[in-house]
Amino acid sequence: MKRNPLLISCSLALLFVVVFSCSIKEDRRECPCYLEVDLSELSAELSPEVFLSIEGEGGFSFSKTITPDEFGSLLTVKVPRTGVGVQAYYGAWAGEASGRADLSIPLGSECPPLYLHYSYVDTSEDVARDTVRLHKDYCLLDVTMLSSDGEFPFSVAVIGRVDGYEDDGRPHTGRFDVRELPTIEGRFLVRIPRQNDNSLILEIYDDEGVLRRFALGEYIASSGYDWSAPDLRDIAVKVDYSKIAITVSVGSWSETFSYDIEI
Repeated sequence: MKRNPLLISCSLALLFVVVFSCSIKEDRRECPCYLEVDLSELSAELSPEVFLSIEGEGGFSFSKTITPDEFGSLLTVKVPRTGVGVQAYYGAWAGEASGRADLSIPLGSECPPLYLHYSYVDTSEDVARDTVRLHKDYCLLDVTMLSSDGEFPFSVAVIGRVDGYEDDGRPHTGRFDVRELPTIEGRFLVRIPRQNDNSLILEIYDDEGVLRRFALGEYIASSGYDWSAPDLRDIAVKVDYSKIAITVSVGSWSETFSYDIEI
């Protein structure tokens, strides 16, 4: 039987369209995007590992633990064309073993020493790119309590309204309450998460209840501290009972405020 050359040509053309449909412009929305994740800015100081997760519409999820031998490389991931969120972090955190970062702070715990990256990437084209840049997303609060006799036989608590981070890195509203912080000669250190208001409270208490309550967040705000900065700076605070004053220091800058005692 003699075959029609025209029919054969049409059949081959149809097969080409089916197999290589991603090369046809009108059908490209059905094809994946290749996301190149640049890891060149990860530092060896972040050893032992960095946790990476990519989330998209339709339940798309990709996660990977990046080890130091992969720092400096380029990771390519096939993702949907509807846009994805790229999150990476370094720092101890409960929940990472589940395959997805759980950036919530358990009540009674301080914030982990978190370095975080988040970006939303447009993946509507064939290839997209994102560079992981980790930023310091916690503040180390160094508090010294001064008294006239040099003794400090009380307990200390730091209370706030941020209990972790959303998937996109924004502060998550919830109860933050760290108590019985160990003090050495009236000094203690506590890591606090990025704040979204001035609600931080410093409490001094004993077995009978609260002795003094300080509007710490308001004093920090008055100092000009920027909670929206990419890398959060550490804060040193001195509370002087006898002079009724509180001093807030950020780097080489410091300012002293008189305070009202809130009970």
